[in-house]
Amino acid sequence: MSRLARRFGLDHNPLRRRTDRVEAWLRLALACAVVLCGPVLVGWAGTAAYRSVLATTDRERGRLYPVDAVLLEDAVGLAYVRGEEAGWPVPARARWTAPDGHQRTGDVVTVRVGGVGELTNPVVSR
Repeated sequence: MSRLARRFGLDHNPLRRRTDRVEAWLRLALACAVVLCGPVLVGWAGTAAYRSVLATTDRERGRLYPVDAVLLEDAVGLAYVRGEEAGWPVPARARWTAPDGHQRTGDVVTVRVGGVGELTNPVVSR
């Protein structure tokens, strides 16, 4: 324990200046604050991030609606990274009519069903 006290500068060494002792106590207080408050701050930040994602998801859910879309170009399918077995969908241009009656054009991600060539579940990406 005396070795730890010496390491932190809290021993009774007569050669230590008053400013060295104050610095040592401040260093110890800061270390205690990090150990005690760190997990609380990490929990708070995680909760804030989680709530932000939930709020964004709830807003996005209000904007999604099923429509029939017409592809304006061939859907490439999946893109792969060399050495990877799984791929991810590549967007394709499409046109659809929104519930308000306006024609929309944008990128959609298509999902191939059973390899029969039918595309379904387009998700609009912006």
